[in-house]
Amino acid sequence: QPKPLAIGLTAQMLLLPLVAFLLVNNANLDPELKVGIMILSVCPGGITSNLISYFVKGNVALAVSLTVSNAFLSLFSIPLMVNLFIHYFLGGQGQGNSNFHLPFLGTMLEIFAITIVPASLGMALRYKLGKRVLEFQKIINIGGLFWIF
Repeated sequence: QPKPLAIGLTAQMLLLPLVAFLLVNNANLDPELKVGIMILSVCPGGITSNLISYFVKGNVALAVSLTVSNAFLSLFSIPLMVNLFIHYFLGGQGQGNSNFHLPFLGTMLEIFAITIVPASLGMALRYKLGKRVLEFQKIINIGGLFWIF
């Protein structure tokens, strides 16, 4: 059923940042704080997917589909949108008036390494080892902490 997924993705990827933009653009906040709030609005997460699934009367399959779809979309949307927010709210100027931007390709690769690779490895292990992977779950979870370093 693609319609609930399309509605959920639109709500999470477009409406949420739009509402955040309208709020921070009219708020009396420092530009850096505005950029920070906008970054939070474009970073997808399972909690947001679950909330949107609840609002559209979806089920677990929709929540998982939203989470996975958002993970892949975030590879492109986060570097693109964050650079737009930096340019709009800071004029491209960070502290010390230096030209500040988020490297597009580098950010994509980091998001890929932190989100897509571990999830794919976990799915592959579960597929290959079945329920035996549960025996190694603690070790895998601890090892996952070191993946980001």
